[in-house]
Amino acid sequence: MTPLDRLGPFARPLTAYCLSEGAAKASRLLVVIAVARTMDAAAIGVAAAALAASDILKALTETGAGQRVIAAREEDLAATCRTAHRIFWVWCLGLFAVQIGVGGLLLAL
Repeated sequence: MTPLDRLGPFARPLTAYCLSEGAAKASRLLVVIAVARTMDAAAIGVAAAALAASDILKALTETGAGQRVIAAREEDLAATCRTAHRIFWVWCLGLFAVQIGVGGLLLAL
């Protein structure tokens, strides 16, 4: 029995998720350090802003609808999936519209 097994059934997937996120952040940091030697400060700032916007957008797309589908009872699953489908479309189209609006404002400046 490993120490992870004693923590419960969620410990192994949680650990894998944390290691995956840590590796993604570390690789991103290494790329920034490597690229910093070849780019000027303005280009690095634009790249950092794009990465930050990507992280913010990723966080905003996690509405919890997927978790509700997973937790739905079998008799409610079809209705939950239809509702989640509509939520995903409305939410993602809204985020798309906001991005287009922000891009238009930045272009106008």
